[in-house]
Amino acid sequence: MFSLDTRLFLAMNGLAGKSQAFDAVVTFCAGNLIWLMAIAVLVRAAILVVRNDRRAAAYFTAVTRSAAAVSIALLGNWLFGQYLWFRERPFVALYDVHLLAVPPYGWQSFPSGHAAAAFVVAFSVYFEDRHAGTVLLVAATAVALGRVFGGVHYPLDVLVGAFAGFVWAFAARAASRRFGVEPSVAAFVKRIHG
Repeated sequence: MFSLDTRLFLAMNGLAGKSQAFDAVVTFCAGNLIWLMAIAVLVRAAILVVRNDRRAAAYFTAVTRSAAAVSIALLGNWLFGQYLWFRERPFVALYDVHLLAVPPYGWQSFPSGHAAAAFVVAFSVYFEDRHAGTVLLVAATAVALGRVFGGVHYPLDVLVGAFAGFVWAFAARAASRRFGVEPSVAAFVKRIHG
């Protein structure tokens, strides 16, 4: 399995360094697209509040859920990678890797924190607004692929990170419904607007 994962990584990363335009897109997706996703969700929530749109509370709920779920996902990924299954990043373990993404702070590759965070945000919005969520799922996929093409993760790292993002977004949704977060957020949004 790891042999296939490594071969797939080498094939994908081998496309880097051949086109400045491709490299620029990969660099943006690997490092900055996740921030653009978060900003877009916050701006959309603010616009909905200003317009007194009924979906404002749902977006603020999605923001609240994703903030909690991203924190848990990143902590969980770090604990998993440090204490259960440490895997070196490809640019550390392999030769001739085209490193387009900014080298991360740690050497832990599995699972991908960027993929987990991007998919938490995307699924949190998707659960509330399928159209915007679908756009964010495409963006999250671009983040994950950018991490592989950029040389900092293997395909399996981002696949498991994406799955973890879904699990944590779903868990945050279930917990917020179980503990009645939605009415509190709706009241907060109403107070902001009113």
